[in-house]
Amino acid sequence: MASDSQMVNLALRDCNLVFEGLESIVDVGGGTGATAKIISDAFPHLKFIVFDRPQVVGNLPGTNTLTYVGGDMFKSIPEADAVILKWILHNWTDKDCIKILENCKEAISSNGKRGKVILIDIVINEKQDEHEFTNLKQLMNVNMACVNGKERSEEEWKKLFMEAGFKDYKITNLTGLLSLVEIYP
Repeated sequence: MASDSQMVNLALRDCNLVFEGLESIVDVGGGTGATAKIISDAFPHLKFIVFDRPQVVGNLPGTNTLTYVGGDMFKSIPEADAVILKWILHNWTDKDCIKILENCKEAISSNGKRGKVILIDIVINEKQDEHEFTNLKQLMNVNMACVNGKERSEEEWKKLFMEAGFKDYKITNLTGLLSLVEIYP
């Protein structure tokens, strides 16, 4: 996952507008903070919380703009202007995704603020994707089924977002494989 963040680094270079106006971000399932460090290099004013299981982040040193917090995304997520979920939701069932998204919505909507969730994941779009990418995404879908997860089409993602209480979303293709989805309460 950390090496995958380098690919995301290249893809995010053209997505500056995604992070403008934000003061704080929680990277849910952020591991050792590779993605958070990449984004914070480009946006040094942002405060980052890398949120993962306590055994993952327990001994990691933070900085002035980066802190590590241990917890359970199924119980609650720390408050921030935005929440990033990179390669997280495809690991989970629809029911679990809705719970995680509800907790994300709570984290970005506290104190009357209205933030957003930034999802970096696969969106299957057979009508727009090149044939090779559709095949790769379908192969990934078979792989994820082994762990009760799945890759989803835009319609399947939209259903999850709406069931979790979100009102709108925007999809931007990052690479042939990954998309960036901004989800709004």
